[in-house]
Amino acid sequence: MQNYSVVSGLSLMFILSGCSLFPPTLDEAGIVNVDIVQREILPDISFVSVYRSSDKTVIRGPLKYPPWSWLRTFSGHIDIVLEPPNAEKITLHDVAVRPKRLPKKRDREAYFVASIATDVPRGTHITVEYPDEDHEKSPFRH
Repeated sequence: MQNYSVVSGLSLMFILSGCSLFPPTLDEAGIVNVDIVQREILPDISFVSVYRSSDKTVIRGPLKYPPWSWLRTFSGHIDIVLEPPNAEKITLHDVAVRPKRLPKKRDREAYFVASIATDVPRGTHITVEYPDEDHEKSPFRH
């Protein structure tokens, strides 16, 4: 009986401390504003997370093909633009998508991860796009 009380006590402690194990991301905390530019092309960027890791700011998210799609290759890349208030715009071109080709026995999801070596200030606007075309042809390129 004592083993059950120890296990249930540890479970309760883990549940209660769960919020502190995973602090809110910068976008959840309202420090940055994230816009996802969705095109009519596939795949879909369902969400973007922005968080601090060591002394870097990390931007990551999944790309998904719908279950009915026969596509398994990500031919494009991710473009990310950070626009801090009262500072110069930072553009990250050609952020890699991994894996490029999805195995048949796997979920139709890949990820992108980008990092910058600076802290983003409150009010920074971040735009993320999967253009699936050359940068010279992309309307996203400013």
